[in-house]
Amino acid sequence: MRGKVLRNQIWSITISLALSFFLWLALAGHNTSTISLSLPLELTNLPETLARKSNVPEAITVQIQANAAQRRFLDDFQLSVKINVASAREGHNTFPVVPDLLALPRGVQIQDINPAVVEFEAVKIAHKIVPLEPRTYGHVQEGFRLKAVTTDPDMVNITGPLELLQPIHELATTQISLEGLSGTTTILVTPVLTDLDPSLDVTPREIKVTIEVVEQTLEHTFSNLPIGVEFKGGVKHPALLNLYPDRAEIEVSWPISRTRPVTAADIQVRVPAVAEDKLLQSGQLTLPVTAVVPNGVTLISIKPPQVTVTLKEPK
Repeated sequence: MRGKVLRNQIWSITISLALSFFLWLALAGHNTSTISLSLPLELTNLPETLARKSNVPEAITVQIQANAAQRRFLDDFQLSVKINVASAREGHNTFPVVPDLLALPRGVQIQDINPAVVEFEAVKIAHKIVPLEPRTYGHVQEGFRLKAVTTDPDMVNITGPLELLQPIHELATTQISLEGLSGTTTILVTPVLTDLDPSLDVTPREIKVTIEVVEQTLEHTFSNLPIGVEFKGGVKHPALLNLYPDRAEIEVSWPISRTRPVTAADIQVRVPAVAEDKLLQSGQLTLPVTAVVPNGVTLISIKPPQVTVTLKEPK
């Protein structure tokens, strides 16, 4: 008996709640008003081979008639208009803004959609590879000089409408400071994009720059230096050999910080040791000229690069 009474009470409460809800819904349904919504517009799935040439509205304005419950729904959710433009083609495109795109609550009456049609021009995407020019400022440390500035990569790929790509022949990097540098260093920079149309895409966006700074040097050319030669194993005396030519011109450089200048006595010019059997077989040999210079000194050039070696005729 008590269970039956409890079930009747639950049933009565359920009916009361349902009646209250439907009464509220009926009253809310009569309390309708006209409101204006600005819904953000988003175009989706534009083919990768196309780019929009013209702008489209940032938002769609919708005039609707809604009751209190519907207005509460609109307040709780951030609605937007998404238009699938996967079917877009090169040239003029038109896409209607149909009510189904608005995702409004059921029962909301749409009075006006502005604009009712979204239109834009589409152009084909093109690619252009252009060189990257490093831009520098400032001065390296005194006693040093800038040898080279290189970028990796040294080219960038620009993607966008062909008519926008045609006047672009190179891109510059952001400014690179040389101030006070006294050695080689590597930094990361980006291409300068401020002058480009925002519809263009540039890759890569991160560029590695190597700044090569070396100490300043002094250069000098030593002429008429004797070329030394010897037999392998010392079987015969070098005096029995003829060299042509037998003098060399050597150009070298050294850092300005070197405490003592380089002199001719510091340089040894020679050819590789001569194998007697090979010389006897051929009558003459053509051998490369080499030079031994002090530590820290750079050999720039040797003239002549090679000499001819023969045996002297016996008297």
